[in-house]
Amino acid sequence: NRFKGLVCRQSVQGKDILITDSTRYGNHGVAYGSVFTSPRGAVKGSLAFNGAGDYIEIPDDVSMHSSKGLTLSAWIRPAEIQHEGAKIIDKRYRQGAPIFSSFSLELLHANRLAVRLGRPGGYHVVATERDGEIAVGRWNHVAATYDGKKVKLFINGELKKTAPVKDVIPYDDGALYIGRYGNGDAGYFHGHIDEVGIDNKALDDLEVMLLFAKADPENYFRNSRGSGLDVAPAKFFQYQAHLSTDYPYMTPLLNSVETAGGAYAADSPFVINQASVSFAEVSGFREKFGPNMQGGVTYQLSNDGRN
Repeated sequence: NRFKGLVCRQSVQGKDILITDSTRYGNHGVAYGSVFTSPRGAVKGSLAFNGAGDYIEIPDDVSMHSSKGLTLSAWIRPAEIQHEGAKIIDKRYRQGAPIFSSFSLELLHANRLAVRLGRPGGYHVVATERDGEIAVGRWNHVAATYDGKKVKLFINGELKKTAPVKDVIPYDDGALYIGRYGNGDAGYFHGHIDEVGIDNKALDDLEVMLLFAKADPENYFRNSRGSGLDVAPAKFFQYQAHLSTDYPYMTPLLNSVETAGGAYAADSPFVINQASVSFAEVSGFREKFGPNMQGGVTYQLSNDGRN
């Protein structure tokens, strides 16, 4: 149950700038600058930041002083390639140098995702290695987990980076910031941010994937559309799926095959766990696959629906 560990979940409510926390801790935020709400969000609405003075400030609360584990997550839609250290989430360490932040989730040059964790005498930084993995002008789900031994970075539910980190995160009464660096007038994020979440435990890989999947089911189920297939009258279309996955917690599943045609049998194609082969007269088709799927689907025409 993810919500046992959730201590802050910021969402947009209505047209007004009400940055509310849906958890029992009441870690609500206040908007500064020209932050405005947009009806277009990863879930419902979102917050728009101009990259030049907009941010959200949330007062410190001990619920955010996690010592056993940590998960930072958000939906982001960058308006441009961000400058170095554009902050999505930043928990200020008010005592300053050499730590500055207890934790932060940010974008480095070329939109690489990074997490920064404070430690006695400094901080750890772990970043993804490929440029441009965070798409400009599109919604991306980003997450970082820390279990006291290692850091993991995720983009759209997929694990992108793992690194060993073993330290104690220092905290004081510094506020939490969304869209800006907490210890100075810098690190402004340009674009939209939605569904910011902080958990006081490290979510596992499947839980992070489900955060992505529940908010964006159309991206979770990879759609493959067939085109250019014409089945003559009284002919039949046969399909068989061959699936595999590199994701250890899930079993490949052909979710459904949808036919687009004027005539097909009442028992129209629907496959569960690759247990059957079905036939129908069709003029088009579409498959839906689960996440991280590999493999292919083979198709064959039949004269009589049996051979």
